[in-house]
Amino acid sequence: MSVLVADASPLIFLAKLDLLRLLGSLFPGPVLVPASIGLELSQPHVPVVEARRLRLFLRRCRVVSVDRVEFASSALSQGDREVLTLACRERPAVVLTDDSLVRRGALAEGLRVAGTLGVLIRARTAGLLPAADARQALDDLVGQHGLRISVALYQEASRRLE
Repeated sequence: MSVLVADASPLIFLAKLDLLRLLGSLFPGPVLVPASIGLELSQPHVPVVEARRLRLFLRRCRVVSVDRVEFASSALSQGDREVLTLACRERPAVVLTDDSLVRRGALAEGLRVAGTLGVLIRARTAGLLPAADARQALDDLVGQHGLRISVALYQEASRRLE
């Protein structure tokens, strides 16, 4: 079974794109979401359409209370620390995060990571997302939804989505 521990930003970006369904196809096991991330995703400032998508998605996830948080770093938010703590405890197939510090922490613990772009690339490779749709999703992420990536990463992702 392919367990996934999810951070907020990939879930938010996939909700904006209406592509949360890809996670169930790419990672057929349970999706674990730390409780603080679940709260973050249900805040009043989340736009109505995204909030509805996230609420429906979270119903299919296991929202996990992380009582004893490890990774006591002032550079990490409470949610980031909970993602890393839960990932270290559960040893998922993938830690889903766009945050560079969380990625580094997960990699240091020997865990595999993927972010929003990784989901798009995996979906494209698996035939779940046509090339034109994948490319449009990438352009929408950068142009409309505020995903900040380097030009080199954009070019690499674009090439891999063809």
